[in-house]
This record gives sequence, structure tokens and C-alpha cells, in this order.
Amino acid sequence: MLSKISLGISVVLAACVIYLFTQQNKGPKDLGTMNARESVDLLDSDREPGRAGVPTVAFVLEDSILTQYQFVLDETPLLEDKSQAAARRYNREMESYQTEMAKWQDYLSQPGATEADQEKAMQDMAGREQRLQSMQYEIEKLQIDFNTEVFLDVTECVERYAKENNIDVVMNKNVQLASILYSSESLDITDQIVSILNAEYASKKAEMEGE
Repeated sequence: MLSKISLGISVVLAACVIYLFTQQNKGPKDLGTMNARESVDLLDSDREPGRAGVPTVAFVLEDSILTQYQFVLDETPLLEDKSQAAARRYNREMESYQTEMAKWQDYLSQPGATEADQEKAMQDMAGREQRLQSMQYEIEKLQIDFNTEVFLDVTECVERYAKENNIDVVMNKNVQLASILYSSESLDITDQIVSILNAEYASKKAEMEGE
């Protein structure tokens, strides 16, 4: 199930890259000549964001967040149970649909079948198809809603952390998408983000259990 969970952050990488290069010409130093250590030095300074026209960059590891964020670990089994229950309901409805389809086909093939019977059959099967589509959407929506909740948790946490630490751009390092080919480990803020997420989740969970 974890393989179906995605933060979806990679879609903004193109915008981040454009931002980097548009800011490059605003300062005396060429971004292309700036190494990772110099970028980290900017993180440790008290500079104003964008000083010297060089944006401060960091990254997070999506896979690490998804395997360490306690909310994901706690909720994934529940999501699996809901998805499996919904899938079972869908399968039962599909079996009923196929059974009724066979019955109608057999009935309509008889000489006594009328146009009214055909119309009734079409309405019956159309209603069943609509129910199947609705149930299929229910299964997909469970995953979509969960992914969206995780995405919002992470991106809001990253945004707060970035603002508090004068970071201009936070990228997502996803192994499968290979969106970042190389980065200094000193720019990795994944552990900090996971720590904040887990602390906030633990506090929220304690409040809910205390109610």
C-alpha cells in the first residue's frame, strides 16, 4: 500500500528550477559555480532570503518521509482494511451484475420478449453499471484522500521549516523519478521534517485519545 502513496511534490520541480535560474542574474556570483558547501554556509548565516541573488536550496527524501512518518505507518493498515472492504462490496456487485446480465440475455432471446422488456433490461443494467462506477470511485477516492492528507501535512511542515530557516527552495529527491541527480547530504532536511511531523502527530493523537 505504501507504494501507492505519493507526496506529489515532484510536479513543482520545474518551477523551482526556473526560479533558480531567474534569480541567478540578480547577484554577482554565478549560481553554476556555487558548490554545495557554499549553499550550506548560506543556510547557517543570518542573511536575508535572496541575498546576493543566490537562493538557498535544500531537499527532502520522499521515500524516507513516507516510511518514517508515524501517521502514514498508523493509518496505512486502516486504509488497507477500508480498501479491501470496498473491493469486496464491488466484487459482490459485479457478480450480481454479471448474473443479471446473463438472465436478461437469456430472457430477451426468447420469442415472447417485447420492446418493453428490452427497455426494462437496459434501465436495470444501466443502474447496476452506475452503482459499479460509484463503488469503483469510492475505492479510488480512499487512496486519493489519504495521499492528499499526507501531502498537505508534509508541504505545510516543509513551508514552515523553510521560512523559519531562510530556505528559498525545497526540492523533493525521489529515487524513482530521478528528479535530482546529485545533492550534498548536508542539504538534506528530511530528518528535521520527519521529526516535526511525528512530534505534531503524537501531540494531536494524544489530544484525540484524551477526549
